[in-house]
Amino acid sequence: MEIARTMRIPETADTPQVARLNPDNVGALSKLAGLNHSSPELVIDELEPGILERRSSKTQLSKKASSGWPPLTAKIEEIPLQGEVKVIMVMGGTGVGKSTFVNTASGGNLGVGHNLKSHTTTVQGVLFELDGIRVCLIDIPGFNDSVRSEIEILWVIADCLVNYPPVRDLRITGMIYLHRISDNRVSGATQNNLDICRKICGDDALKNMIMCTTMWDLLSPDAEVEREREHELKRDFWAPMIDNGAVTTRHDGTIGSAQDIIRTALQFEPTTSRIQYEILAERKKLEDTAAGAHIRRALTALEERHAAALREVEVDLAKAIDESDAVLQRVLESDRQQ
Repeated sequence: MEIARTMRIPETADTPQVARLNPDNVGALSKLAGLNHSSPELVIDELEPGILERRSSKTQLSKKASSGWPPLTAKIEEIPLQGEVKVIMVMGGTGVGKSTFVNTASGGNLGVGHNLKSHTTTVQGVLFELDGIRVCLIDIPGFNDSVRSEIEILWVIADCLVNYPPVRDLRITGMIYLHRISDNRVSGATQNNLDICRKICGDDALKNMIMCTTMWDLLSPDAEVEREREHELKRDFWAPMIDNGAVTTRHDGTIGSAQDIIRTALQFEPTTSRIQYEILAERKKLEDTAAGAHIRRALTALEERHAAALREVEVDLAKAIDESDAVLQRVLESDRQQ
């Protein structure tokens, strides 16, 4: 499999630090200057120096995790990633088992939801060691969230990928996209989540993507319907990702299965996501990135549908008023004649 190369941007005294994202001003990222490289394989230089010193206690915890000690589970900005750490993003819709997968693979203790409300509300991660390699699994929130809007979730993810404080050259070794094989159809929300994740990663980074079906451990041994469903996913819904180099696999819920998937991801050459390149190199505002534009178009289409529905209601209401007036006029005329 051909792996995309990565080009390092030379560090100069004029190279700007990344502005922190502000939820009230997502356009702040457009103030970046001095980055003018055409390669989509951008490597990010130092983002925010000094943060490691302020979090020395977290650094001590990370040393324990890398030495076979219990894994470090924390908000992503609290996990120090200096040194050789392989970063893997775990993506997918709400309820597909992202946090459970991360905990199973790493021995971490991310909160896991058991109801219809999304449990992952911030970007969390687990730093642990596998086969002598330090690995950080990042639990990315799903876009079919029951509480927050899609643009809010995108802001949280972009803040993690672009403004990640303690690290130089933040690159993504792998991306694991989870989908429940128990779902009997691909809903509009599921397709939308997949589309946004693809926009965040970019087609050039799909060589580092693993498309993984979950919940196989809850099925009967034959699972003929689910195997046909898996074939349909690969043929119809995942084809664009597979055509760009993504690989597919199953997760049966066991530690061995989860760690084997991580081992596959660790074979990839680290890369950068499309949204990182768009914000840092092309100096785009968040809403102008491919993912942001996708969300904006969806919101515009939704507004247009609501406006059309409102116009229909107004027409029906005016018609009902006219009909009511006609009936009232007939009643008054009858009363007058009597």
